[in-house]
Amino acid sequence: MIRALTIGWILVGLALSALCLAGFMDAYWAHRGCFDAEGRCFDAAEGVVRHRQSGLAWGAASGLFLAAALAGAVVFRRQEIRRKG
Repeated sequence: MIRALTIGWILVGLALSALCLAGFMDAYWAHRGCFDAEGRCFDAAEGVVRHRQSGLAWGAASGLFLAAALAGAVVFRRQEIRRKG
């Protein structure tokens, strides 16, 4: 049971990290050369103003979820060592 929860923890962390990474790529990375000194970029094709902070927030969230997934992998590895040894 604990093993399944740990694997679920890892998979959910990876899925959320990938989702936030997609948000980062859309909100910041694709427009990184467009931002002015105040951190704004006007996208004329879509008619929206993009803000650097929102893209960086997606990147930070992606990093945090990836760290949670890696922590889950460490916990899983320790459980496997304890179970076998």
